[in-house]
This record gives sequence, C-alpha cells and structure tokens, in this order.
Amino acid sequence: MISAINAELGFVSYDSLSYTVLNSSGGVVASGSLSASGSVDLDSVLLSEGGSLYVFADQSGVLGDACTISLIDNDGDGLTDDAENELYGSDPDLSDTDGDGLSDGEEVLVFGTDPTATDSDSDGLEDGAEVIWGSDPNLPDTDGDGLEDGADVAAGGSPILADTDGDGLGDGEEVLTYGSNPSSSDSDSDGLGDYDEVTTWGSSPINADTDGDGCGDGDEVSTGTSPTNADGDSDGLDDCTEGSLGTSPSTADTDGDSLLDGAEVYTWGSNPLLTDTDADGCDDGTEVNAGTSPTLADTDGDGLNDCGGVDPNHTNADTDGDGMSDGAEVTTYGSDPSNPDTDGDGLGDGAEVNTYGTSPTNTDTDGDSLSDGDEVNVYGTYPTAPDSDADALDDGSEVNIYGTNPNSADTDGDDLNDWSEVGIYGSDPNNPDSDGDGCTDGAEVLEGTSPTNAEPTATVSATVVAATPIPLWWTAMATVWTTAPRSTPTAPIPPMPTPTATGSPMVPR
Repeated sequence: MISAINAELGFVSYDSLSYTVLNSSGGVVASGSLSASGSVDLDSVLLSEGGSLYVFADQSGVLGDACTISLIDNDGDGLTDDAENELYGSDPDLSDTDGDGLSDGEEVLVFGTDPTATDSDSDGLEDGAEVIWGSDPNLPDTDGDGLEDGADVAAGGSPILADTDGDGLGDGEEVLTYGSNPSSSDSDSDGLGDYDEVTTWGSSPINADTDGDGCGDGDEVSTGTSPTNADGDSDGLDDCTEGSLGTSPSTADTDGDSLLDGAEVYTWGSNPLLTDTDADGCDDGTEVNAGTSPTLADTDGDGLNDCGGVDPNHTNADTDGDGMSDGAEVTTYGSDPSNPDTDGDGLGDGAEVNTYGTSPTNTDTDGDSLSDGDEVNVYGTYPTAPDSDADALDDGSEVNIYGTNPNSADTDGDDLNDWSEVGIYGSDPNNPDSDGDGCTDGAEVLEGTSPTNAEPTATVSATVVAATPIPLWWTAMATVWTTAPRSTPTAPIPPMPTPTATGSPMVPR
C-alpha cells in the first residue's frame, strides 16, 4: 500500500500527495493523487511489471526527491508479502507454500494455479508433476482420453497422449474397459496387438491364452485355430493337444474311423491318426460298436483275430464253454467253437482233448465201432485203444457181436482168451464149458480135446502145443482148428492177430 511506502519514506503526515510510478525502464506504469486519508494498491502493478518500482511523490505541492522503492517479498517467490497475505493466502515466508514443486509466484504469475493447493485440478497429479509431464495443471484430463491425468500416469500412460502406445485403443478404453496396459501395444505379450485382440479376434488383451487350451492366442491365430474356443472341432481334444498329437483341430475325426479324436485318446486308448489301431482289419469305430477293443487284435485272447469271421464271439475266449479256447478249436483241432460236442459222441470237445486224448471231430477215435462217449461213459474202455483188454478182439466186436467184456481178456474165466475162443476154437467166450462136458474150454485145449465137442473124434497133443516154439503157435492152433470137429460160429471170425513173443491162446492163471 502507498501508506506503507510513505512510512518507509519517512512521511509523517500530508494534506495531499501526487505520485508517479515508473518501472525499471523509466516507463510510467501508474500515477495519481491521494488525499490525506486516501490509499492506493500498487500490488497489481508489481505483479504485471515485476522487479523494483520507482515512485516519485509530491507532498503539499512541493516536489519531493525521487526514491527507489522495492516492494517487500521476504521469500523471494515473486509475490509481495502483501499479495501473499491479502490475495492468495499463501505463506509470505515460504516460496512453495503447497510443496508441489512450483514456487508461489510461478503458480500465480505463470501457470494460473493455486499456490495453496498441491493439485489445483484435483486430477491426481500434482501441479509440479503436470508441468514436468507437459499436461495442464488446471485441466483434469489434458489429452481427453477418458482418464484423468493422474490415472493416466498411474496406469503407465501419458497424460498428453490419448493413445500412449499407439495401438489403436485409447488409454481410457484400455484401462477402464479392457484392463490392458496403455503403454504396451501387446499387453499380454501373446503376439497379438491389443487392438486386434479386441476388434478382430475377440480375445482378451490381458490373457495370453484366452481359451485356456495351452496355446497362446497368437499361436492359435497363426495356426488357424480360434483363440476363444479351446476345442474348435468339439471332438473332446483341446486345440493345443491336437497340435501336439498331430490331429486336426478343425476335424473331429481326423482318421475317419467314426470315433471322435477325444474319445480315441481318453476313452478307448486308440490312435486318432490310425483308422485301425490294432491292425486287425477292422477300423476302430467298428470294433467299439461290436464291443471289441480297438487296441487289441484279439480282444478275448482266444487266438482268433477280432476282425475274422471265424470267431463266433470276439469277447468270449470259449464261446461254447467246452473247456477249449475258440482259437484252439478252429486252428488246432478243427472243432466247432460254437458246439461243445462237435462230433456228437457224448464227450465234450475239451474233455476229448484235455482228458481222454481223443479227437473232438471223430466220433470213434480208435475205430473200434464204439463211440468215444460210450467207451468212456458206458463201457469204461479206452477210447484211444481199439482193444482195451488186449485180447485181440476190438472193443466194438466184443460189445456188439460177441457180447464179451471189452475190459476182460477172458470174459468167461475159462483160461482161454476171448479171441482164441472165437477165432481158433469156435467156443463160446461167454461160457466156460462150451460143449457142456464138464471140462472148461481151457482145460480141454490143454488136454488136446475139443472144447466144442463133448466126444471129440480128433485130438491135438498138448505136448505138441507146449513143446512147439511160441512163434509156431498159430500154426499148431490152425491144425486144431482144421482137424477138430466144431460147430459153425454164429459170427464172423476175426482175423488172426500177429502174435507177440509171449502170445498164447491160454490165459495164465
């Protein structure tokens, strides 16, 4: 105030005062007159001119001396103490009253900001920082990108660039809508720009693998799959897994076997790249539909291929339950895997092979005219030996013709084996005394009489029989046969068997 100037000049009182204020260049910047009670505010002059002012005062009409007057600015911030106290509320003893990095004079005279407020526009960025960034400290959103300057800087963007990273998305859109980084054109580093993810692919600019299939969004785009659909062909395999397996992410059934790729991998364990995984001649889909395994050529392990038409049941190793695998029946024994008794002889195929050693395809394995089943189940004879009792009569002849016991070489116990009675002496193998003369057939032969004639007309010397070497026995017996009267046999006489070294028509006692 001029009154303060007057006091400084030493004016005690005056009736009137005329004044002229010059700047440092000598130019008149203010002039006027004051009554004894008047005052004038020169702070505005100081603000516009700065520096020192020169005041010439004339009291009571008497020209006074020119005086240099420096208005008081204790903190040197460019604002007079009076201005700080009376106009701006700032501290005249503190050059940066609000501590924002700008002096009070800069705030008022240069930037038009409030020297008592750190953030004049309340945008989250202090006035001093705004000056450094180049943003407007009086405008909350300098670049008009939808983010206040403070938020722009906090998000990594620039408060003076609406699209800091130049990716086509405004900083405000990146931060507020997508959560992406306004200072990086590819926020998630997936090889796709944020703008392309949002506008072209529909993927997330902050998730490198939007669909979570294990492949980055950029990789998916480069390989032709969708970054927003983990399983583009809906086959149960995500696109990234398909890439590692070599299957097509756009074809649900890569190998065309009627099984989805995912089902082959996770359900059946088959190869989605091979139509016939187990190479059995049937494609994987056909096997699954038939109930067989697409990874095993022989699902039931019976030795027959799943795809062949021979196996009647590809999931049952022994279809007819006869104790033999289907494969053994077909490939080894030629029996019917669907019929437990292929030859219908009363013995199961498995029993014939595993127990009795007979043929499951031959009703009479030993050719003795008794079926294998009858030999085992009825007569107790050996189905693999035509003459179970080794009496030179086959089992069938004994049972069907002579009525003898096929398990006893001497059915009637007369010390002559059955064949000798039938084939040599014509005696009855079921009657120990064929001619009813009170002597057994065997005794008669030893005595040289005929076992079929109570009063024989010819005899054979027992000594001859006993003394004759065994290999000539059949000749001696033939002599008896041809010279001794006998009855005509009622059944065909079987051929003589070839004698052994110990062979004899007599049954040892």
